[in-house]
Amino acid sequence: KVAAIVLRGICLMRRCEIDWVYRGGGANALAPRGWSEFLKVATGGDPNVDPVAGMHKLMTGADASTRDEAARAWHRWGFT
Repeated sequence: KVAAIVLRGICLMRRCEIDWVYRGGGANALAPRGWSEFLKVATGGDPNVDPVAGMHKLMTGADASTRDEAARAWHRWGFT
């Protein structure tokens, strides 16, 4: 018999949660330095680039070192 379940995590990947974590919708205020570092990689410093789209482009590109750098940036932001 299960008396309780502890769910670990902050999102179920709904649009509003993705926006909160990856598009400056709230999580950026909790760790501004980490957010800034993530954006440098995700957007290449261009404020007109969507961070999620930018990361998708980087992580699916042909260059392995670029993919690795993007994955490390995403990981660092996730554990900031």
